Amino acid sequence: MAVLIKKGRIVDPAQKLDAEGDVLIAGGKVIACGKVGKEALKDALRDEELREIDAHGLIVSPGWVDMHAHLREPGDEQAETIRSGARAAARGGFTTVACLPDTNPPIDSESGAEYVRLQSERADGADVFPICALTKGCKGESLAELGQLSKAGAVAFSDTRPMERTDLLLKGLKYASMFDRIVSDIPRDPFLGRGVMNSGAVATLAGLSGSPAVAEELAVVRGCLLARESGGAWHAAHISTAGAVRQMAHGKQEKLRVSCAVSPVNLLLTDEEIRERYDTRYKLRPPLRSQSDIEALLKGIESGIVDCIVSAHAPVSDERKDMEFDLAPFGGSTIEIALAATLEVLVHQRGMSISRVIELGSARPAELLRMKGRKGTLAPGADGDVALIDPKKKWKVDSSAFISKSHVCPIDGATLRGQVAYTIVRGNVFEMETAVTR
Repeated sequence: MAVLIKKGRIVDPAQKLDAEGDVLIAGGKVIACGKVGKEALKDALRDEELREIDAHGLIVSPGWVDMHAHLREPGDEQAETIRSGARAAARGGFTTVACLPDTNPPIDSESGAEYVRLQSERADGADVFPICALTKGCKGESLAELGQLSKAGAVAFSDTRPMERTDLLLKGLKYASMFDRIVSDIPRDPFLGRGVMNSGAVATLAGLSGSPAVAEELAVVRGCLLARESGGAWHAAHISTAGAVRQMAHGKQEKLRVSCAVSPVNLLLTDEEIRERYDTRYKLRPPLRSQSDIEALLKGIESGIVDCIVSAHAPVSDERKDMEFDLAPFGGSTIEIALAATLEVLVHQRGMSISRVIELGSARPAELLRMKGRKGTLAPGADGDVALIDPKKKWKVDSSAFISKSHVCPIDGATLRGQVAYTIVRGNVFEMETAVTR
């Protein structure tokens, strides 16, 4: 079915476009953007029926691209599957998801990568692509076959845990660069960063072990130095501290191939939430930090130091979170609220331009995953991926209604401004209320 989106505000940073217009999708691809001519419409209707969507009052954004999501399959399907995660992503405005390899078994083989793509095709949701293991079994002992994994569809490499061996990370950066792939590293010193919350006075008052900010800053320093040495592309999967922003700024001033992402949850909540409630919903990685860290992250986004927004979706079954804070696993279900939470904090609270925010969620992550021109844009020829957003609609987060199998959400009950009305994945339309293909 062809789709004609009419009279919306098209915001596509990849095209430097911000204007009212129409978008035509046919055959799963964008046919026209801005002004849809009669001939283009006639050609689209030659083989397909047409569905029209009135986008008056809505922002027509390229579908968002999430480059850091745990989908748990294979191995922990009780928490999430590729199907449930892909559908949850579509509900949240994400049309492309790069899923992490910390599954059981890890995604460290061609068959593992191919399995992800096969399950994605069956999922009836967002497109899912594998981030494959940098080392065999994600054990940090020897490099995986990165060349074969690239051919099998790997969009990046990561072990989804801090890399202890600096020599292996350096070799991995060099090897991955041969296939034009980034290495997405977890920026946390594995020995310093073992605590269950942010280190400092709040952790002391709460009586919980702390993970100091310097653990993250050290990892970013190492990543920048190794990017310089290797010439490879090092990516900090998610940063949360002022020190990490400062070190990323140094790396970018040196024009190193370094990049970083931030989760909106780390822009909305501080570690005070833990001391007040001891709620395991707030046991996250990276941990919730201080208000001064949040301010540094916001300034990093405004100045261009931070490259993109990620959901950091780490679903955990509800039962496993129902225990003491020290013993509960890290993680939470965030892929259905990440886009809206980003609009709340960056647009409504901070006053940032919608164009810059959409760039953080679409064009830039698509570029980092080497999908520029195919994903993250509404340019003709790109995949027909769109997020139609009502920028002012207020709504309350209700995790019990999530499509995700995990209903543990750190901002459950919060009121957000900005909601996805429709998501379109290669021409398939999903409505917000149900995320069912129409």
